Amino acid sequence: ETIRSANRKIYKLLVTKAAFIPADLEHDIVILLNHYDAWFTQFRDHKKKLRPSLEDEFVFYPVDEQSPFPKHVEEKIFRYAEKLKQETAQQAQTAENDI
Repeated sequence: ETIRSANRKIYKLLVTKAAFIPADLEHDIVILLNHYDAWFTQFRDHKKKLRPSLEDEFVFYPVDEQSPFPKHVEEKIFRYAEKLKQETAQQAQTAENDI
């Protein structure tokens, strides 16, 4: 349930803040959302069939080429975030120097 909750938060954030996603990441976000859709479906089916307890393990098995966790997307998002962080720090430094 903890992973499902975290995945839901990420999914909701991506969907509700879609207007803020840069154009060069849009396709990657779609790939990530597809993974989450498949994960949620499989988790829901697993939960209905087995009624697992907290101690039971859930392993996600991708059913197609698009649903495994897209590590390349994760890496691209992290690189984008780091670049944005560096640019923001540089802008703050420039603004501070201008004072």
